[in-house]
Amino acid sequence: MDIVGSDSVVFLAGCLLDDRVRWNARPHLVVVPSSDEADSLVQALQFFDPASSAEILSGFDVSPYSGLYPSRKLMAQRMGWLWKASHAKAGQIFIAPIEALLQKTLPYSEFSKRQMTLQKNELLSDNFAEILKSWGYTQTPIVEDVGTFSFRGGIVDVFSPAHEKPLRMELFGDVIDSARFFDPGSQRSEEDCLRYEVIPPMEIQFTSESRQRVSKYFQQTLSEDVENPDEVQNIKQHLSLGAYQHGMEFLLAGFFESLDSPLDHFSSELNVWMLDPMACEKSGDEFFRNLKKDFELSENLVFHPRIEDLFVSVDELPYPEDSKTLSLSKIKIEEGAQEVEEHLKPALLPVSTGSLKEVANQIKNLSGNATDLSQFLGQKVSEWKNLKQTVVFALSTQSQAERIKLLLDRVGLTSTLIENNEPVPLDFIEREQQNVKGVHLMIRNLPESFRLNEPGWIFLREADLFGRTSKKRRASKEGVNEDSKAFALNFSDLKPGDLIVHKLHGVGVYEGLKVMPIQGVDAEFIQLKYKGNDRLYLPVYRIHQIHKYSGPASPALVDKLGGTSWEKTKTKVRSHLRDIAGELLEIYAKRKMAKRPSFGIPDADYRAFEAAFPYDETEDQLKAIDDILSDLQKDAPMDRLVCGDVGFGKTEVAMRAAFKVAQEGKQVAIIAPTTVLTFQHLETFQKRFKGWPLVIRSLNRFVPRSEAKKTLEDLKEGRVDILIGTHRLLSQDVRFKDLGLLIIDEEQRFGVKHKEKLRKMRAHLDTLAMSATPIPRTLNMSLVGVRDLSLINTPPVDRLPTRTFVCKFDRATIQKAVESELSRGGQVYFIHNRVQSIYALAEELKEALPGVRMQVAHGQMEEGQLEKAMVAFFHHEIDLLLCTTIVES
Repeated sequence: MDIVGSDSVVFLAGCLLDDRVRWNARPHLVVVPSSDEADSLVQALQFFDPASSAEILSGFDVSPYSGLYPSRKLMAQRMGWLWKASHAKAGQIFIAPIEALLQKTLPYSEFSKRQMTLQKNELLSDNFAEILKSWGYTQTPIVEDVGTFSFRGGIVDVFSPAHEKPLRMELFGDVIDSARFFDPGSQRSEEDCLRYEVIPPMEIQFTSESRQRVSKYFQQTLSEDVENPDEVQNIKQHLSLGAYQHGMEFLLAGFFESLDSPLDHFSSELNVWMLDPMACEKSGDEFFRNLKKDFELSENLVFHPRIEDLFVSVDELPYPEDSKTLSLSKIKIEEGAQEVEEHLKPALLPVSTGSLKEVANQIKNLSGNATDLSQFLGQKVSEWKNLKQTVVFALSTQSQAERIKLLLDRVGLTSTLIENNEPVPLDFIEREQQNVKGVHLMIRNLPESFRLNEPGWIFLREADLFGRTSKKRRASKEGVNEDSKAFALNFSDLKPGDLIVHKLHGVGVYEGLKVMPIQGVDAEFIQLKYKGNDRLYLPVYRIHQIHKYSGPASPALVDKLGGTSWEKTKTKVRSHLRDIAGELLEIYAKRKMAKRPSFGIPDADYRAFEAAFPYDETEDQLKAIDDILSDLQKDAPMDRLVCGDVGFGKTEVAMRAAFKVAQEGKQVAIIAPTTVLTFQHLETFQKRFKGWPLVIRSLNRFVPRSEAKKTLEDLKEGRVDILIGTHRLLSQDVRFKDLGLLIIDEEQRFGVKHKEKLRKMRAHLDTLAMSATPIPRTLNMSLVGVRDLSLINTPPVDRLPTRTFVCKFDRATIQKAVESELSRGGQVYFIHNRVQSIYALAEELKEALPGVRMQVAHGQMEEGQLEKAMVAFFHHEIDLLLCTTIVES
């Protein structure tokens, strides 16, 4: 059945959540063109009903012919999806990106044999560990990732793909005495678990039969062009022993007599929804074209399965015969399409998005200041209200709601915040419509703005309100409390062999966790080794007494329990700190006496500027921003350090401070240790401040002399609001008309003379320093004149982790990886560890990658030449930078 007129995820979500459709005795499978649409659909579902959920099918995140290996985490997620599909209930929603659906999987008949249920008061199998290993689980000291398990005395932890959290069992003999879920980050036990399903974390399964079958299959698919016979022999040995090795997922067809489609794992009749069938077909065809191209270029790879062994085409997908298929598209696909069934008609939301896209474009073309945005929104809301439309703004956070409320107040529009988790459409909006003259504000993410023609509601998402590119935001997980957060920061990063610092006993070696009986009760201790093989057993609840050593590791650093070395170290550090304190006391005495007019509280323009930030701020970011605003509103100069890892959002914090100061007529100086960093800051600031009447310039050795001269003149006359540069800003000829704020990036990387100048400037000037140096919790961390400190410990929402692939040096793999990155508009760092052979490698790469713009950079080059290479790379004049580890600095 075709539903013509909309392929909107909002339209589809509204249909899926309508009770007349959702609970019709069938689960729902939604086929979408890509994973982006899958994420948007989940967001739309949770907009309409925050309690709703959906399962997304994952597939290989790399091509089988790339020389890289798929993520085990994604493969485990795939197994979880298959298990939930086989236990699907009426109304349950499953989402399948077309590429993941085309990928074959293990037969349901085999999957069903490899499942077990764990319950309290039942016996745990004697060979439980052997079963898990045969299914693909990995035994680890601590269970943090799906597909792992651990044994620690009478405590057994396991993390199955069938559940969101791992299970902790306490045994009494062989009986499960207690079973509780636990947080893999903090390792703290949570609520009791009544029933826990354990399933394999990967599709491949080793048995005596499958070992012989896959060994034969591997030999059949092996190409004559394979370059590394030792690797082939190693894989054959692993297969014969039934030992897993990365990449064996691509040999799936050899483990079983035949494979199934994910569709074969559903045990009940389905409602199949096709979101934009033409786009799905196009995406599937493009996927197969890329596979064929990769297959032909990868005959030298060890794993080289036939395409048809792992994938089916779009036309071959085995949808259940008794399923109902509904296709959603903007246009009619074929003649004679069925009419919409009567029971479905009431559920079809009269959604339209076109006119609201025009509104979003108009907002994007505004100058960017608060006045223009307020007036435009006031005009549009008045037009909609005159047409008897109910207007709802969907915002991501409470702070964004407060910002938009300020903008609406400027034009006399009232706004009402809806603070609940009721499903949408909301009956109470209809009830309150008579009493509300302005707009409703909702704290929910929305993938796209839309209009309900009947009963006449307009939903405008945050991204369109502030004229910016939408960033996908998944529903955030429930946060941990401060204690568990601190626990995770100190504990989850430790591994046996790491140096730690104990407050009382000094530097020791972390050896792991140990379970010891105390008065008949098993308790966990952190085992630490000191000089002379002395050991300290620290109860887990006293973990706050230790932290990871962050300096250069050396066995000579280890202290002796009860010795005097740690006390001597602390005495030396105290003496050094007193020297620093003397100098700082003089500076801060001057600061105490210095006074300046306080800055005002944030106004609507400031709120509009912060609202245009296209991401959700983390709690740490918001606290740092509040700290800075509080400092600026005092009558004494600010001196604050914002400390956080790379990519945690320090620059945005600095830009908020710069905007506030520049907005009140003061000038801002931003100083960075390298020219490349100044270029990076200039680009970031210009992009972020676009549309605001503030002049941003830069000074460094690459700025032409004539341009630098004009910048200095304009700076002196007050025509430059924000100046970004290197230590060039500390020169005598750089004179500000009214400098109000100094922002220092990575101060520890400046020279002694430059630091001295910066330290003196602090005495009378608002100063904000930023550092990616780890949080200063060890005694060897320099205070650098710090008095006020803001820590940004948490990464941004949905920040993707860096994935590392280890593979042999292979020309085909390098070609694919580089071409893939360049095709998406990216660039490549190619790290080589020897200067002596770097130019020979450059010639090899030029031969393998014709047309790729390449440059060499290493530490033995002249400083100016090296800097030019780095700047050219930053400006995208170079595609690939072949360099040593000099790029780290």
